Parts: sequence; C-alpha cells; structure tokens
Amino acid sequence: MSLLKEGALYNYKNKRVKLVEMKLHEGDCTLVLEDKDQAFEVKKKWSEYEIWSQDFKFVAPPAPIVKYVDKPAEPSLPAVQEDNSLINQLKNNLVEDIARVRTNKEYIPQAKQACNTTNTLLNLVKIQIQLNRRG
Repeated sequence: MSLLKEGALYNYKNKRVKLVEMKLHEGDCTLVLEDKDQAFEVKKKWSEYEIWSQDFKFVAPPAPIVKYVDKPAEPSLPAVQEDNSLINQLKNNLVEDIARVRTNKEYIPQAKQACNTTNTLLNLVKIQIQLNRRG
C-alpha cells in the first residue's frame, strides 16, 4: 500500500488534481484537492483507504523545459590571455612617452594618441573580464 503524497499530481475522476492536504480526524480522511479551476474537499473513511486510494492515479510532473541559448563568441585578446606582456608593454610605452614629452613638447600630439589607444585597449580588457565572470 502506497500513501498519497501532498503536493503531488493525480488523475482523479477524469480530472487532473493536486493533493494539497490530507487530514485525518477520528477515522475519517479529508482530502483537499485542487484542479485548474478550484479547490475542493473529498471525505473518505480511513479504514477503506486501500479501496478509494486506487481512484488516484499518480501523474509524473512534466519534465522541465531547458532552453539552450547559443552563446556569442567572446572577443579574445590573445596577448592578454596568454600573459601580461601586452599590459607591461603598454606601461613601458607610456613611461617612454612621458619622458619624451618632458624633453620634446612637439611629441605631445603623438603621446595623446598613444594614451587614447591604450585606454581603448584597457577598456576592452575590462569588458572581456566582465564577460568571463558572467560566463
């Protein structure tokens, strides 16, 4: 004899119902059932459980729907992924640019462009790190 389980789905008198609660009181059993429209109670004698419980046919819950989403290709910056050589190179270039600007003011426009390019590369690295964290 298997017991009905609260929260489970059953076919009962050609209806799909959920057993919300099963209450026992002085030899009687009150089943609180819920179908798609309403909740209702069914009263039975506990002593006849083996007979009336056969009216409840267990319904396996539906399998969860799993959606697979194609993940867009992540932008890759191989030099940054392999090691920090690109960042070290950028640091060295910026230090050299600062030294050149101190000795030659005509180099300022080139140094500004180098800084802008470096900022763009660093922003790309930040975005790549954020994408990798979301994974």
